[in-house]
Amino acid sequence: MRCALIEAHALMWIGTPFVPHASIRGAGVDCVQLAGCLYIEVGALDIFDPPKYSIDGGHHLRTSQVIDWIEQSGRFELAELAPEIGDLLCFRIGNIPHHVGVCFSEAEFVHAIKGHGVVTGNLQDATWMKRLTAVYRPIEQ
Repeated sequence: MRCALIEAHALMWIGTPFVPHASIRGAGVDCVQLAGCLYIEVGALDIFDPPKYSIDGGHHLRTSQVIDWIEQSGRFELAELAPEIGDLLCFRIGNIPHHVGVCFSEAEFVHAIKGHGVVTGNLQDATWMKRLTAVYRPIEQ
């Protein structure tokens, strides 16, 4: 995955409002759909077909619907907690890992947050560093 390509596509989503289960740049997206759209745009995935998921599942579920899908999809491999550009980052929100972002530079990632929309985050920020629970790398198709 070319670094400049993932960064360019990630930045095109900045400012898109947070809308659960939506996937339209400029109109609405959530964190899961954002990751899927980015991976399709840069050619890392051919299709993105997540199961039904609950936006607030991190607060009431015992297992992560997001992690379950990632691991069962066969499209990602678990990587070291030292993210590379293009990696899928999983963060604990509430009780379990239930939020994702995509790394687009050495320390920056893009993600969609309720009330803020699509924004960048920095892995050097203590808030995100302590919440990072897993890093998954797309498997080359």
